[in-house]
Amino acid sequence: MKYRHVLDRRTFLRGAGTVAIGLPFLEEMMATSVYAQGAPPPARVLTMFVGLGIPSPFQSDSFVNPYREHLAPLQAVANKICFPRGIYYEKNSRSSGNHARGSQAAFVGERNAGASVDQAVLSRLHGDTAPTAIRSLVAGTYTRQDGNQRHVHSWVGPQQPTAQPIESPRLLFDRVFGSFVPGPGPGVDPAVVRQARYERSILDAAIEQYRFVTSDAFGLGAESKSKLNLHVERIRELERRIFDPDAVPDDPGDVPAQCPPPAPPEFTHPEMVEIQKTVNNEGVRMDVNRWMELWRAMADVYAMAVKCDVSRFGNLQFQSGGERIELYGSYTAYGQTRTFDDSETSHEYWHRWAPGNSDEAGMLDHIWLMMAETTYFLQALDDTDFPDPNGKTVLDNALVVVGTELGDGNPHDVEDVFHLIAGGNGAIRTGVVETDRQATELYNAGIRALGIDDLSVSGHPDFAGQVASEVLT
Repeated sequence: MKYRHVLDRRTFLRGAGTVAIGLPFLEEMMATSVYAQGAPPPARVLTMFVGLGIPSPFQSDSFVNPYREHLAPLQAVANKICFPRGIYYEKNSRSSGNHARGSQAAFVGERNAGASVDQAVLSRLHGDTAPTAIRSLVAGTYTRQDGNQRHVHSWVGPQQPTAQPIESPRLLFDRVFGSFVPGPGPGVDPAVVRQARYERSILDAAIEQYRFVTSDAFGLGAESKSKLNLHVERIRELERRIFDPDAVPDDPGDVPAQCPPPAPPEFTHPEMVEIQKTVNNEGVRMDVNRWMELWRAMADVYAMAVKCDVSRFGNLQFQSGGERIELYGSYTAYGQTRTFDDSETSHEYWHRWAPGNSDEAGMLDHIWLMMAETTYFLQALDDTDFPDPNGKTVLDNALVVVGTELGDGNPHDVEDVFHLIAGGNGAIRTGVVETDRQATELYNAGIRALGIDDLSVSGHPDFAGQVASEVLT
């Protein structure tokens, strides 16, 4: 019988001060002292919100033939995701409403009805305890300053946000990987804090522990050593992108002239591009590449937190409900380049589009951008360098739900609301599914994919049986 060194991931790599660096799964972290085969992955539920949505006429009826151009980025993950068409929050909803009705229903099923699917599963499985260092991780980009109704998509109960989203990649990095630089306070110069961060990596405080654990004396296997070294390299890379003072202009005056900063300033320098909330429903104009730099940094940190088992539940947001953004510049992703020069905010494109009019083209460009960044996050979870104990990726195993707020932006319709669902340890079928189901049914079907029955989401009974045959294998 082969025994091994058992590694406690909760106490390993706790360096000086408040450093607590997340670790990837290593086979030595399994609870038993005997090598286990086929260990089951932990239950995880992750949601991703994209603002405004995709009007039903533009939701492709097939991923491959035909594959609508504005949804083309999804083809990169088409073999991993289920696209259920016909999901609704409410029926006969075309006459009136607002963005909050759909935004607050995302991942709950109905507005203000109860817990979101991530928190419902977390509570069922773990009660009030934290299964990981971070019980729930809520983060993302948003600019609408309109209260919780537009930018909170993880709820522990009606009108009870799980947490306020972290909207800074610097703060998200520190939340996930820890911080050893003192924060600004009385008598502390913020410039000194920034400089200290630039000059010292968070890994510096724990590097000796890394060296010991990867030495022959500790006894890690070759695969675990390789994974741990890759983990260190990824953290270094994220730090360079987020904290490197040379990565972005170090003076607000370096912002291009065609992007005049509003009040408050659109960007904060030198740490990284930061987007401030919109004031009084006014739009924010920005370079699309700057915004995507911010988003992708946040998506990478969030994905790393999940792959390293720092958190298993929560929400990541790509623009808030009813977003008002004007973009300029050319952006290339997934083999396509889109050039933005918005004359109105994205919000107005959605409200005024009609087949063939000038607003339709602007709306479709923004939809393409949403799908490119949705694909980016899903691929970050589908990382074969950080396999779960069963050899599959986080995207394969976790329940991952992508959702939005509206089916048609003009009348604030909440029928035919765009959703994707993936994972469930292979229990979620892939491809397009034609259905006509209330969103709660979809969420409960996903819960059933995790092997959890009789769980109510948003106060409803378990409808999973009605939809499971459509979206589950």
